[in-house]
Amino acid sequence: MQIYHKDNFLWIEFYGELTLFNTAIENICDFIHPDYHDKIKKIKDISAAAVLIGAITALLVGLLIFLPKLTNL
Repeated sequence: MQIYHKDNFLWIEFYGELTLFNTAIENICDFIHPDYHDKIKKIKDISAAAVLIGAITALLVGLLIFLPKLTNL
């Protein structure tokens, strides 16, 4: 069962980069406006949505890679 291809794990790296980017955006927003603000909340929500979409994409890619291998066991 050979599944260790470099291209397959680029999605994990992509998700990690999205998470770091989200953290950077949230920290910048907190630095600019430490109190609650509707515009800052919207920026943070959009950034978190990008991470969620990345996680769902990584899950789907993982299922496409691993599910055929697991069903053949």
